[in-house]
Amino acid sequence: MNLFYAFVMRTQLILLLIFTSISLSHAQEWVPYAMSNGVEISFPAKPTVTDTTGYKYALLDTAGIRLLVSEEFLVNYKYKKDISTENEVLDFYQYIVSMAINAKTGASTLVTASEKVRDLVLLRATFSVGGTPLASCETKFLLLNQRVYLIQACRITSDTTTIDIQTKFFSSLAISSDNIILDQFATTQDKLQSTGAALPIVTGMLFVAWLVLYIILIIRTRSAEAPVLLRKVFAVLRWTCAALLFLVFVGFMIILATGQIEEGISKTFAAIGIISGLFAILVATLRAPSANKPVL
Repeated sequence: MNLFYAFVMRTQLILLLIFTSISLSHAQEWVPYAMSNGVEISFPAKPTVTDTTGYKYALLDTAGIRLLVSEEFLVNYKYKKDISTENEVLDFYQYIVSMAINAKTGASTLVTASEKVRDLVLLRATFSVGGTPLASCETKFLLLNQRVYLIQACRITSDTTTIDIQTKFFSSLAISSDNIILDQFATTQDKLQSTGAALPIVTGMLFVAWLVLYIILIIRTRSAEAPVLLRKVFAVLRWTCAALLFLVFVGFMIILATGQIEEGISKTFAAIGIISGLFAILVATLRAPSANKPVL
């Protein structure tokens, strides 16, 4: 009798736990996830967030469906065209779609359509992903303030129970404009590359000009009768050059640290920054020459 009673109680406890877990799964509130620039979306459970330099994503992988949200800098896409109109924004989205298709063997685009959220242009694309079982990925692309946002839900095509989760996931997308300027346009990366290519030339010319001026000052101040004003000009020039070169060094190091630059010209920026830092040290050690002291 005691064994039968224990069996019944254990069975009731298991059933209670099952029904409790089911009711909690239906009653559980979705978890909001906030991104930069006021972009927000909700997950059915807390996602796993990974944040690296220039790229951040949140992932929730459950049975039958995978939800993904990511954001990264526009420069990471190496897009070479102007983005100054809505049509050019859509062209950029199509460029991303092509990249996705080329990167995944067996993937194909089923349908694409543009839509708007708070007057911002988005692209909604549905991909068919090869494999067994057959899966499909519905994706939204958003370009905002030099960042690219990807909102994606991939599910097994034959599993219709995840459709409601996918629908609720996309419908929770919201963009707040409070104290934020919403801008979808961007300058061309060609202009950025041209600027990067010109920086070494400009820096070299400035250094050569400073070196020529320094040699002139050496010649003019070599005698003991050199005017005091000329010596003061030399001192001001020396410390001004040292300060400017140091600021260039700090600025380029900050740009490299934040990752807001293309890989192709990052080496150029690093070289300019290091050279500028070395020049700053060199200039700071120089002294105005006189008749009784060496030139350096």
